[in-house]
Order: sequence, then C-alpha cells, then structure tokens
Amino acid sequence: MQKQKYPNHIRRRQTELLSKIRSFFIAFILLCLVFIGGAWILSYGNVISNQWAQISSIIMTTLGVIAAVCQWLLPLPSTQTSTSNIHLPENQQPKTAPTPCSTSTFPYHFPRRNPFFTGREELIRKLREQLTTKNATALTQAQAISGLGGIGKTQIAVEYAYRYRNEYQYIFWASVTDAVTFLSSIVEIAHLLRLPERCEQDQTIIADAVKHWLAMNEHWLLILDNADDLAIIDAFLPPDMKGHLLITTRAQAVGTLANPLDVSKMSIDEGITLLLRRAKRIDTHQTLESAKAQDRTEAEAIAQELDVLPLALDQAGAYIEETKCSLSSYLRTYQLHRQEMLKYRGSLPPNHPEPVATTWSLSFRNIEKANPLAANLLQLCAFLDAEDIPEEIFTKEALHLGPHLGKLQAHPEQLNTSMSIIGRYSLLHRNPDTQTLTIHRLVQAVLKDSMSKKMQHLWAERAVQAVGSVFPSVDVDTWEQCRRYLSHARTCISLIRNYSLLTQETAKLIDKVATYDKDHALYTEAENIYNDIVKLNEKVLGPEHPDTASSLSNLAYLYKSQGKYELAEPLLQRTLAIPLKELEKETKTPPCGSSDPREPHPQARMLEAGLSDLSRGQRHLISQPFKLPGCPSLSMLAI
Repeated sequence: MQKQKYPNHIRRRQTELLSKIRSFFIAFILLCLVFIGGAWILSYGNVISNQWAQISSIIMTTLGVIAAVCQWLLPLPSTQTSTSNIHLPENQQPKTAPTPCSTSTFPYHFPRRNPFFTGREELIRKLREQLTTKNATALTQAQAISGLGGIGKTQIAVEYAYRYRNEYQYIFWASVTDAVTFLSSIVEIAHLLRLPERCEQDQTIIADAVKHWLAMNEHWLLILDNADDLAIIDAFLPPDMKGHLLITTRAQAVGTLANPLDVSKMSIDEGITLLLRRAKRIDTHQTLESAKAQDRTEAEAIAQELDVLPLALDQAGAYIEETKCSLSSYLRTYQLHRQEMLKYRGSLPPNHPEPVATTWSLSFRNIEKANPLAANLLQLCAFLDAEDIPEEIFTKEALHLGPHLGKLQAHPEQLNTSMSIIGRYSLLHRNPDTQTLTIHRLVQAVLKDSMSKKMQHLWAERAVQAVGSVFPSVDVDTWEQCRRYLSHARTCISLIRNYSLLTQETAKLIDKVATYDKDHALYTEAENIYNDIVKLNEKVLGPEHPDTASSLSNLAYLYKSQGKYELAEPLLQRTLAIPLKELEKETKTPPCGSSDPREPHPQARMLEAGLSDLSRGQRHLISQPFKLPGCPSLSMLAI
C-alpha cells in the first residue's frame, strides 16, 4: 500500500499554519478598508488633500485585492453544508465536545489487544483479502463481521487492527451501541483529526466534516463496533470510501452496506487452547501440545459443555484463574450451578463488558417485544436438538404449540417474518437449502434458565408434541424421513423422562425411535430406550400396570430378536405374572369384534396359554410382542 507524501504531524502543522495566514489576510483586508475610509474622511475635513486620499485608496485597494486573492487560493477546506441525516432529540445531545485526543496511531480509547486471542486465522486472512480487493472504481467495500453475541466479533476486529496497523496512517474506533454513543465517537474522531469544525455546537456539522474527510482521504481504517442497528450508521457512511471500513454486528442481513463475513463457533482445539491460556495453564505463546494430557482432557470436556463459545470460555478461564480451582472442579460446579456460572464475570477488568447470560438477555427481551411469535420460536428451539431443526416442526400440526406458533399452520409465511427479527441478533441460523434452523447450545441453556419450572414443563411438552406430529411410522420407505427427525426425537425422549411426560401419544414416539434403532441393528440404543421406559412406567404407573407389562414385553422381544433368550425369559415371566385381574380392569370395554363386555379379552386368554407354554420351556412364545388389539392403553409401546 502506498504511503502519503507527508507524515501526519507535518500535515497537521501545515494546516494550522495556513489557517493562521488566512486569518492574517482577512484582517489585512479589513484594515485596508478602514484605511481607505479614513483617508476620504480626512480629505473632506481638509486635513489631507484629495490627491493624497486618491493615491492612498488606490494603493490600499490593490493590496486588499492581492490579499483577497491569496486567501482564496489557500488550500484550506471550508465548512460543509450539513447533509447528514443523523438527528437526535435535544435531551440526548452530548452536552460538551470531548477534549482533543492523542495524536498516536491508536487513539487512547481504542481497545487493548487481547493477549489470549486464539485461532481465527482463516477469518482474519479472508477479512484482509476482502478489504484490500478494490472494485472497478478503485474503491473498497465495507466489511461486516456478523455473528452471535459473545462469538468473538470485536476481538477479531481488534486483532486485525493491531496486526495491520503499519498499513494505515489513521485508525479510528467508534461504538454504535446507540445513536448518542455513535455521534460522540464521531466527535472524538473530529478532534483526533483537528478538523476546523470540531468545536461546532451543531454536532451534525461535525459528523458531516468527518464524513467529508473520509471521502477525500485514504490509508485509514474505521471500525464501527456493535452496530446491531444498521440504520444508525447508514446516513453517515460516505458513498465513496478510499479507506477501509470494518463493522461488527449481530445482524445477519447487512444489505448493501457491507460485504458480510459470518463468524461461527471456534474449533474444539482452538477452544481448548483459549481456555488453557486464559486459565494460565499454558503461556499465551504456547500451543495445545505443550499442555499436560490431563489438562487437555478436562479442558476439552469444558469446551464441549460450553459449546466452544469464546466469551463463555473466557469466563471459565477467568473463574479458574481467580479461584485457583482445578479444571474438573470447575466443570462440576458449572453442571450444578449453570445459571449462576453463566452470569459470572469476575473482578478483573475484562475486555468484554458483560457475561454470557447478560449479553443475550436484552436480545431476548427485544425480540419478545417486537414479535411474540419469534420469541416462542426461540423457546421451542431451546427444547429441541441444537442442530438441523426442520422447519416443518413449527408449521405442521402447529395448533397445539400455543396461540402464537399456532398461527404458522395456516400462515407458514409468518415464519419468515419471525426469522428476520431473530436474525438481527443471530440467535438462530437458517439454512435455506435444507430448510433447517440451528441454535447455539448455550443460547438454549440461557433460554431454559430464564423460564420458571412451569414454563419449562409447558415448552418441553410442546416440543414432544411437535416432533411426534411429524415423525412418521417406521418403514423401509420412511427411513430417510425418520433420519431427518431422529436427533430431535431422541432429545424428546430425554424430555419425556426428565419432565414425566409419558402419555399414550408420547409413548408412540418412543416406540418409533426404538423400532428404528432395532431395524438398523442399533440394539444398544433400543435396549436403553426400552429399559428407561420400563423404569418410568414402574415409577409412574406401578409395577403391575398393564402399560408396564407392555414395555417389559417389548424389551423381551428385543432380546429374543438377538437370540438372548436368557435375558428375554425373566422379562416375559414378569409380564405373565401381572395379575390377570389387572388386565381385566383394562379390558372391560369389549375388544374389536366382541359384543359381550363380560367376555375375557383375547390377550388375557393368550397370556394364560403363555403360562402353560412357558412351563414347558418353549421360548418361542415370545415370537410376538405383547399388545392388546383394540386397546390403546396396553398397546402404546407395542412393536
């Protein structure tokens, strides 16, 4: 990159000197006018002759014209007419202009470099490449680093500025948390540049002067941080920029303002390295390989638990450093007190002002205020698997998902509106090709922690209903469709267990997942599911309830299909040991094809025959799963 002809301090001195000369010429012109007027007054009073008055006037007029021409030729910028659209209420205008700032390359308010910055090499390389690629008019396009709060956008911008500081003559930093803060930052930039307009009372004039300077000069880098509301900066940006503009924002859609660069999670190795450096387990210049094997293992568990979010890892490292606890101790504390730990920031002065929970809480409130449907969408996503959430979960049979999400069944296009609002904060990512959504696992955790127990139970129940409504019957022809929902169905099984949501409908979903696992020879997974349901039935319904018998029979049939007869037989014996009077209670309603309510249910007769078969040691009696045709309460878990 080419350097400008003169250094910054020489150019500033030239500007100040020319300003003084210009003031001198203006004063001299005024003096000439006064002299000419005085000469004619004296000639009328006969103090001097008219000839001397004429000669003096000609001389002074000539000198005045020369001074005026010199003043006009001086290369000094004039005050610009205000064209900025940045307007603030009078009660929000900053009361005083800031004191002139330092003249160093980095102004005094520029963030310090993060000594623990780790990874992101590909992002920084790509950022540099895009900033230095000029278009046909020899201008560069602004770059926007977008992503979830706490993902590391600001730290990437700071690191870029320090790495390439020698390529710029001017580096500026402006915070765009709101319009007042942004305008104050622009005023500070005007003072850094010693612009003549820097002391104007109307700060929109100052903003226009900075905008004009950016359009006329090159070799500068301006970073606009936290520009979540892009409308604030839209009017300020000059149409033609010869320098580099870098924006950090949570907004996923930046329109024509900038070229977006999305920041996703760190890699697991980067996350482990960041945590160990921040916790002072390795030096900032050391690599992951230099850490102890035990530290690497324990740090990996923490990084996975925090879903490799840089801000959360920084919080964890600060806690470990300050408390001097072990990595394993931190993990146990986090798992027991997650909500409190995500709010912890420590007493040391951090580069990031807020912890994870606080960083997102305002975003949640803003979304809820703007669009309750969007807020409900986030709440439902909190109880599903974080990856690849199919959009049809929210639109098919959505009436049972509450009054807001229920609208999506008749008006699925409202999902687009909700996603545009959520996209302003990058809390959900949408894949248009697969029509799926993704949410960060810590966002899920913070959303759950913000709910009451009653509200958690409600959304867990809705999540199970939503997945159950789209999960198809298991067949070879539906395997691919099953795979689309499988991870969410497994998550729902955990919800059913944790929130005691076992019903006839939820049991059907459990049975479908177990059947899929069995069909794909995933016997361990299927066995775990059936064992959990047996325990849950025994706890909720009792050991002698017919539904408990059904789940026992299903587990026995699974063992039989693997040839594990020694495991299947005891389970079937337990099934047959359930008193027949309990079965009769459940079968008072005549079975299909029977009109006599006193007639024993066919399954009861089959069990009696089974007892006789079992006594003869015939293991083939479990070749069919336990179910009662026409009686849902006993067949809900039948295969």
